[in-house]
Amino acid sequence: MRQSSHLPWQRILSELLVSACNIHRNNQTFCSNFLSKNLTSPHKCFNFNNGTKCRAYPCPFSHICQSCQESHPRIKCTRVQNFQNPPNSIPTPINPKVLACEIQGYNHSLASYLVDGFTFGFKLGCIGEPSLSIHRNHNSVFNHKAVVQAKLRKEMNLGRISNPSSIIPFQNFVCSPLGLVPKKTPGEFRIIHDLSFPKDCSVTSFIPEINSTIQYM
Repeated sequence: MRQSSHLPWQRILSELLVSACNIHRNNQTFCSNFLSKNLTSPHKCFNFNNGTKCRAYPCPFSHICQSCQESHPRIKCTRVQNFQNPPNSIPTPINPKVLACEIQGYNHSLASYLVDGFTFGFKLGCIGEPSLSIHRNHNSVFNHKAVVQAKLRKEMNLGRISNPSSIIPFQNFVCSPLGLVPKKTPGEFRIIHDLSFPKDCSVTSFIPEINSTIQYM
């Protein structure tokens, strides 16, 4: 669409955004030619790994697990512990299946990055493996416990965060502290997850600048 209309990449196309947010489409054959490749494509089928039916036959992508490269879908992979398996859906207005159809013909690597991100979540860009560390929440949390509890309860009800766990889920688990920051409106707060604490030994300390730099065009 952008290439044929000579539109700048930095401009958001409202038609494309609305279309990608729609859950249902009347034209079920629209996806049949999405990034048409041969059957030996190194790219893995998102529908297969999500346990859903492919919209194109034969499918142009490989039907192998995105985690271990075996012949089963990712949702049935036994080599990945349950807590690492992606949920059936993540909190986003973007429908990744429709998005995959809409961006057919774009750079496949970038298209896969977007579809995979909106399906399983985007990676933080950490390099290396941090050691086990659990940190106490900031004092602002203890000064406004009721506010924090209400905000966390809301996020859990919306499916944006998981319920608290009584066990350490994996060996290099990092528990960064929460904090509460006042908004401009008196009496209102926003909760933060301080991934930059402690200095030089935090989650963000494992993210190189190249993976955290944003450039606006």
